[in-house]
Amino acid sequence: MKDFYGYAGALLEVNLSEGIIRKTPLDEEMARNYIGGVGFSTRVFYDLIEPGVDPLSPGNVLAVGSGPLSGTLAPTSARAEILSKSPLSGFIGWANNGWSVANMLKYAGYDHIAVTGAADRPVYIVVSDDDVEIRDASHLWGRDTFETTAALWEELGKEFWVTCIGPAGERLVRFASPISRQHSTAARTGMGAVMGSKKLKAIAARGTKGVKVADKKRFLALCEEANKRFEARHNLVNEWRTYGFLAGFKQFFNTEEFLKLKGGYYACLSCPVADNAWMNIKEGKYAGSSYLCSAPGTKLLTCANTPGLQEYDEVMKLTELANRYGMDVFSTVAMVTLSNALYKGELLSKKDTDGIGLADNPESIQTLLRKIAYREGYGDLLAEGMRRVCAQVKGAADYDTSIRGIDADGAKGGMLGATETFGHVTSHRGGMMERSTSISFRPRKRESYVTYSATIGVPEEAVERVCEGPEGLNTPRLTRYVEDMQTLIACQGLCRRPPVAQVWDIGLHTDFYAAATGIEMTSQELLRSAERVWNLQRCFNIREGLTRKDDRFPKGLLPMTLGGVEVSEDSMDSLLNEYYEERGWDVETGRPTREKLVGLGLQDVAKELDGMVGKQ
Repeated sequence: MKDFYGYAGALLEVNLSEGIIRKTPLDEEMARNYIGGVGFSTRVFYDLIEPGVDPLSPGNVLAVGSGPLSGTLAPTSARAEILSKSPLSGFIGWANNGWSVANMLKYAGYDHIAVTGAADRPVYIVVSDDDVEIRDASHLWGRDTFETTAALWEELGKEFWVTCIGPAGERLVRFASPISRQHSTAARTGMGAVMGSKKLKAIAARGTKGVKVADKKRFLALCEEANKRFEARHNLVNEWRTYGFLAGFKQFFNTEEFLKLKGGYYACLSCPVADNAWMNIKEGKYAGSSYLCSAPGTKLLTCANTPGLQEYDEVMKLTELANRYGMDVFSTVAMVTLSNALYKGELLSKKDTDGIGLADNPESIQTLLRKIAYREGYGDLLAEGMRRVCAQVKGAADYDTSIRGIDADGAKGGMLGATETFGHVTSHRGGMMERSTSISFRPRKRESYVTYSATIGVPEEAVERVCEGPEGLNTPRLTRYVEDMQTLIACQGLCRRPPVAQVWDIGLHTDFYAAATGIEMTSQELLRSAERVWNLQRCFNIREGLTRKDDRFPKGLLPMTLGGVEVSEDSMDSLLNEYYEERGWDVETGRPTREKLVGLGLQDVAKELDGMVGKQ
């Protein structure tokens, strides 16, 4: 087997239906074409899954992968993706976290694991270097994520990293989330429900092999350079460490009360930002509650307009319960908000809601959470997610603010920024800005966008049209290049939060990749690989029935202004036209053209899509 640097050098497949474990050597062509992380997962996922498969059937595939920088000293190289067909959307779904079991899988010798089939009883996968087993998990089934992790640490040892599901995943709540090490949540698109459908309670991994880099001296020099860049941005880093996502919205929050709840800071591997924290509730009815929380400021933002969650200790308690149940906090809060809106609109009665009525106090909200997690009574309906609830409740269609089934309330009004908001509709998983975070979250001059374009590798011939508009940018055109850069970040195994993304320019990516792997690629070749991944994800969704009509904001989120341009139902088409044109896609259908796919080396995908023309 070829010796790899940066990579572990092997891909792992576990078939739960047959109890078969396969180990496949990585090849350099795969590395060059898809980089790693979400890139590897996308290619393996696309090839293994049959079109039209029910996301909660044995035919779905769960893929977890690390990048070439994962597990190294490269700053913020701790993020990993879990990818599958989403039970909420029916399209591609993914989530990521900083304490994923994928990092320890890499230390054990595997860049990627694909879980196929489904067990006939609860199981967990345990990986200890070369030893891979499927073990009975009957004794763990029914436990929450904190209890499950503690039990596996007792059974295996705390040196094992554990990613597991709770009661919500077991009961196939469509927005159930896997939780790693009792706190790190792979939050979006229902990956926990996919694990539950496979009767996969947990993955536990321990590795001792480490990661070898090709040019140690060069690699360490790059680490020093990157850390100096963080030090030069110490004000931004400190703000982010202290407040997280609240840093840009402090005027709307009582930051003193928030800081009273924060204990010590806690970093993901190799991260100089450290925006996780221990949350310690010292007084009141939750006094004594203490747990590790990932990005606690984000939770306050999520709950900012939810009646009954105005006290910060209430928000932190809700977060703890959602993590224990294994549920996405974003979707959980969205379902509480939706339930209240339907009740206020008299589309649901008190009887319909099991006597809860308006969930506008901590007790009723916590009751609702439990009902959802265990699919008890009214909770069984809410466990289906926003789109299905609004389809089942008569007259509720206009209450649906999801994008492809993924709740997207955060996009309302364009508050998050220009590309950040527009990316909610162009992201293949929908309803989130994860692949579209740029510098447009606050007003800037055109010169700033010209400089920024160079850092993310926008071709010189495109800069003029990308940096054109009332506020110095063309939102849809810039979004295209931001997505490619953010996809590269995900493939490398890095964090994408704003203070991090501003450090990692395309030159640093290129140098780090070569020093880690020994594979020399130009900046444009790396971005081309990221573009290949993005197009392949689009093609998966098209294969599953996606059309241009799916790339739209729901009525409830409009109108808004992005980059100085009004976005309405009438103007969406022209904005999408610009985005598709910049992507090199067919403007009428939103499909990658045959020329585009062949140019990216995706001839097999182009041929498959050619056979679908006229079938949708």
